[in-house]
Amino acid sequence: MSGAPINIKVQNREFQFETKNLKIFLMDACSGIEKVKAKRLDEKVLGFQMPSNKSKKNLSPEKSIYTKEDLIEYGFTPEFVGRITKIHVTNPIETETLIRIQKESKQSAFMTYARGLWNMGIDLKTYNNFFKEIAESTLNYGTGARELENMTNYVFEKAMYEIYNSEDRFSVLELREGITKDNSNFVLY
Repeated sequence: MSGAPINIKVQNREFQFETKNLKIFLMDACSGIEKVKAKRLDEKVLGFQMPSNKSKKNLSPEKSIYTKEDLIEYGFTPEFVGRITKIHVTNPIETETLIRIQKESKQSAFMTYARGLWNMGIDLKTYNNFFKEIAESTLNYGTGARELENMTNYVFEKAMYEIYNSEDRFSVLELREGITKDNSNFVLY
C-alpha cells in the first residue's frame, strides 16, 4: 500500500487500483493508553484522569504526544504500527456528543427501538434526563461510544420481552428514571 497500484478482482473481472493518493485513517478509543504514555514519562495516573504531575508547558514535543512505541506497548503489532505515518489525538467523547448520537443518528440503537415500537403502534415516552442518563452511564465504562448501543439494549431488554411475550396489547411504553441501573423501571399500558 505504499503508493503502488494493486489489482482487485471483482466477479471474475480484474481492476487496477492506484494507491499513491490513498489516505487510510485508523481510529480507536485506546482506553488505557494514557497509562502507557504516563509510564514512559514516569508520571502517575489515577483512574481515568490524565497525568498531571508535570507541567505540559515543560514537555518537549515528543513527550507531549503518543509515540509508535506507546502503541506497541499498548498492544498493537510493530508491523501494523510501522504503517502509521502520523498519530493524532482527538478530544475524548463528551456527554453532549453521546446525546446527539442517540437523538440524531438514524442508525442509533435508540432510534431503532423507537421506530420498531412505532411500527407496532406503541408510543415511546421518556423522561427529561433520559438521554443524559444513558450518556453518563456509557461514559462510566470508559469505552467511548461503543458502549452506547449496549446500554440502550439493556434499557429496552425487559420492556421488549414483556411486549413480545404478553397477550395484552399496549399503546404506550413509558421509561422511568433510573432505567439505566434497573431496566425494570418502565410501565406499559
